[in-house]
Amino acid sequence: METGRGRLGINSEEAPAMIREIAQYPGITVDGLYSHFAYAGWDESKRDYPNWQYERFTKTLDEIESYGIHIPFTQLVNTPGGIVYPDIRLTGMCPGRGIWGYSPVEIREGEHLKDGCPDLKSAMTAWKSRLLIVKETTGGKFGENYAACHLEKPLRIGIVAAGVSDGIGRGRAKGYVLIHGKKAPVCVSMSLEHMTVDLTDIPEAQAGDEVVIMGKQGEEEITREQLMKLWGQVIPYFWTAIPEHVERVYYEGETPVAVARGYDIEML
Repeated sequence: METGRGRLGINSEEAPAMIREIAQYPGITVDGLYSHFAYAGWDESKRDYPNWQYERFTKTLDEIESYGIHIPFTQLVNTPGGIVYPDIRLTGMCPGRGIWGYSPVEIREGEHLKDGCPDLKSAMTAWKSRLLIVKETTGGKFGENYAACHLEKPLRIGIVAAGVSDGIGRGRAKGYVLIHGKKAPVCVSMSLEHMTVDLTDIPEAQAGDEVVIMGKQGEEEITREQLMKLWGQVIPYFWTAIPEHVERVYYEGETPVAVARGYDIEML
């Protein structure tokens, strides 16, 4: 139902008549009615708009109820609405990116949560791969703007099994990964399936070693916020850019409990 998002659904003023007609068909029950906030934030001067949407929704529900039709599931609140407006509730809500542990509105004041805010934890704590190959090379795309060039002396590089097709942002070439708890600079432009890193300062690195794309290793850490800034992404694009073929390992506490390979789930 459209209450002011300006997207999908029948206009709220038309919904009661439509639902009344639908409810007359044998074998059909209207179990849910859904809409979506256009705005939710701490700014009280903008509270009029979500209030207007809420009033449109509840007015529609009242009219539907007057026809003797009860709809058990009703939803308007989205992620920011669920955080900012605990007083606006129906029988359901869409937690959205909150499930991933991310809030689209600022939930902290310094080190402390704002009153009533959930203490969200990131659902994705690490993103890892491995070194496929470690070798020395005397040429490649190591020149200015990643132009192909000869090298005066061999460069020790590592090839990581991760590229643009795995959700790695093209801006990664300006960043680094972690290997043996040290920063390994990404030294060429991104390719579809591989990432090339400079191992000059990590002589102990060998094929098969763990590579941290995001997360902690030793005393070093690469955060989601760092990657988003480096890649010029916002959170929904960051999460959804990682395709299904990238294996997911799910944990309860410190214990791995399931592995997802595409849509194939293996319980451990």
